[in-house]
Amino acid sequence: MRASIYRLARRLLAEADEQSVVTKTHQQLALDLGSVREVISRYLGEWERMGWVRASRGRIEVRDRGALANYSAGNAL
Repeated sequence: MRASIYRLARRLLAEADEQSVVTKTHQQLALDLGSVREVISRYLGEWERMGWVRASRGRIEVRDRGALANYSAGNAL
């Protein structure tokens, strides 16, 4: 299970555009990562509460690239 959360963090960092925005739905990310939407939504909700991302319909803004990068490397914060 932990591997999927690290992959999600890496995917967001890789797909973020110049404005740090990923234009994908939770469902699209789940399909890309071989997961389910509910799991992706749960992780994104946690990260949103922590201030790392801001999720809206079909759009995820990466607000703290450093925190996501650190987390994606397996370093718990």
